Amino acid sequence: MHLFGVDSPEKCPLFGTDALGRDEFSRVLYGGQISVAAGIVATAFTLVVGSMVGVIAGYYGGWMDEALMGTTELFLSLPWLYFLLGVRAFLPLHVSPAQTFFLLTCVIGLIGWARPARLVRGMALSARTRTYVSAARGFGASDFYLLRDTFCLRLSGCCSRKLRCWFLVTLRRKWHSPSSGWA
Repeated sequence: MHLFGVDSPEKCPLFGTDALGRDEFSRVLYGGQISVAAGIVATAFTLVVGSMVGVIAGYYGGWMDEALMGTTELFLSLPWLYFLLGVRAFLPLHVSPAQTFFLLTCVIGLIGWARPARLVRGMALSARTRTYVSAARGFGASDFYLLRDTFCLRLSGCCSRKLRCWFLVTLRRKWHSPSSGWA
């Protein structure tokens, strides 16, 4: 019973073939490696920066929370396209492909950190008032210990879910875009 496919000597290319008989699906997969890698690295960078800002703002509160969340609101209100064009104007014109990949992922990562920062800040504000955090403070736990063991471990599950969701959304946008550049 064949659910999908043809008998052994025949071939069934999923996306068809080009004029030279090459499989289009394998060409799409090969061409998309760099784009997918850039999306994964930029998303991980976004989550690391956003999580650090959100945890610090939520844990310390007060003027630090207001300053960091004010910066976050500023980043959320700026149009991304103009920011990307401005950053590109300051970058050198002649760079190697490896440097271009690194700069691209850093710029995309720096643009998207504000949304995870707001999410993580809310979770840190909630965790700050928990009884186990108060008990750890009562036993003399340092700020570093609380940030590392309590907040980061609690937030790792949320961040891994966000990473998976953003990766799938990025793939969907790239896949359905008419000018995706994956050829």
